[in-house]
Amino acid sequence: MSRMNGQLTWITPVVGTTAAPLGDDANTTSATGVARVFVATERVTVVEVGAIALLSTTPLLDAFVFTVSKRVGGVVANDSVISVFKSAFAAEGGVAGDPSVANFDEANKITSGLISPTSANCAAGKCLRAFCEVSLDKGDMLVFKCTTANGSACQIAYYAKAYPMGAGLVETNDVEPS
Repeated sequence: MSRMNGQLTWITPVVGTTAAPLGDDANTTSATGVARVFVATERVTVVEVGAIALLSTTPLLDAFVFTVSKRVGGVVANDSVISVFKSAFAAEGGVAGDPSVANFDEANKITSGLISPTSANCAAGKCLRAFCEVSLDKGDMLVFKCTTANGSACQIAYYAKAYPMGAGLVETNDVEPS
């Protein structure tokens, strides 16, 4: 994966005042559980995903759990939870990329891709994040799902950090106009 093409950061919108920001509700798992979807507008490699706590009055508790799935071509049936890793096992060489980086392999992934804080230490402005190495083609999606509610009212912003893989003149998901 090349860094020469820059970096993209996808983040969910936040509305409100500085006293009461309003982002995504970490204390609910909606009927479908889907909170946010980011759509790739070009080929990218996603290297980090997370949630940023927004309210100073309520931190993200250890009950809060979310997953991130890759949705190929916008087809819900294609969803698959991505492999994510704690920082100790993160490497930018990729899951099978850099053999000099010990432990960055599927044996050390976070179980079932369930991302959760270890304790109620994720206060306002703190980022609950996990590392990954996931390639998306144009039109593929990154789907954030809250699977277990926070247990207390809390507002968050989901985010993903990605590197462009170089846009081509014609890509596999392109459709020519008539």
